[in-house]
Amino acid sequence: MSFSAKPQQHSVSATIASLGEIKAMPASKEKVTQLMRYARSPQVIYTNELKHLMEDALNYISEENKPESVAPVITVLSIIEINLGNLEEAQLQAKKAEVYLPKLSGRYAVGLASDLTRIYTRSGDLDKAMFYNGKLESLTKDQPEFIIPRVLNLRNRINLELRKGENKNLQPIYKLALKLAKDSKNEELIRDTRFAYAQVLLSTQNEKEAFEIIKELIPDLDNTLIDRKAAFFEILAKNYKDVGDYKNAFVFYKKIYNLPESPSQQRSIALANMILSSFELKDYDNYDEYFRALKKYQDNYSTIIALKTRKLAEGKYYEAVRKPNMALKTYLTGYQIKHFTGKAPREDIAFQLAIAGIYADDNESKLAKTHVNIAEVLIKKNTVPIPLK
Repeated sequence: MSFSAKPQQHSVSATIASLGEIKAMPASKEKVTQLMRYARSPQVIYTNELKHLMEDALNYISEENKPESVAPVITVLSIIEINLGNLEEAQLQAKKAEVYLPKLSGRYAVGLASDLTRIYTRSGDLDKAMFYNGKLESLTKDQPEFIIPRVLNLRNRINLELRKGENKNLQPIYKLALKLAKDSKNEELIRDTRFAYAQVLLSTQNEKEAFEIIKELIPDLDNTLIDRKAAFFEILAKNYKDVGDYKNAFVFYKKIYNLPESPSQQRSIALANMILSSFELKDYDNYDEYFRALKKYQDNYSTIIALKTRKLAEGKYYEAVRKPNMALKTYLTGYQIKHFTGKAPREDIAFQLAIAGIYADDNESKLAKTHVNIAEVLIKKNTVPIPLK
């Protein structure tokens, strides 16, 4: 995900001409302006025709010999080359643009440093990307008019540090970016900065820290276009489940199930967890519906946790509909499942406690005690969520 600043973009309200309309225009500054607007707009389609038009624009604007006019055309040409798969040519164009940076100041320098950071990031030269990211930080630091591009640049820095494996710097950079975003009083910038860092935390397996950020963003999650919405919902659901908040856990497992982009395995495990959460809440109104939906999914899951979660949910369903023998058989089968992906101590503890509960209800106190003891041994050997302690 890219968070590059684009200070040279025109406002959304500016009319973006089509490439055909631009092509028909005579050579002029207006044609160059319209071409730049198109090339930097979300609807741009990268083609060789666009590349040739931009080369013509560069030849035309170079006659002015104004660095602030020439440099952005070169960097846009470089970005077009990247999107056409011509990485070496993209870097050659970037090198041409670099010589203009000392000749620029203010928003022109900020725009060029931002573009160069973006180009070298996307073309894989992380050292140069870091260099121009640092240049952009020095250009925007303590400059209130550049607070937004500075925040975006700091967010880029986090991604660069992550790609280079320098994880120790991530949190302080994020804290600075968030402070500046808050200083800007731009609510969208604040929200997107939090989302961006939460995604970084997921990439570094810091789920607990991600949860603390994501739960503050719950009102925005449904209406926000983000790449990892399902992953965010899963973090929320899992962490609420871990602390015994089954009501909220159910809410977010249901959101995962209803997301069109959720793959079938993720949807089926969300259903299994909806059954488990409903059992804890003693809310069985839709149990038959959930169970029928779950049975439509195959159980060839790729992890031991998914396999056992499915069996645990089936057992809870049988308990709820008063079929203890079926529940017991399902729990015993689930506990015995082995898989090359490792172990699932949380689920095994839940199986043993569930088995003990059925034996206790059937006045088999000795057998119940045996399975409670097995659960206690597993609890001592493993770090488990609050509800299982």
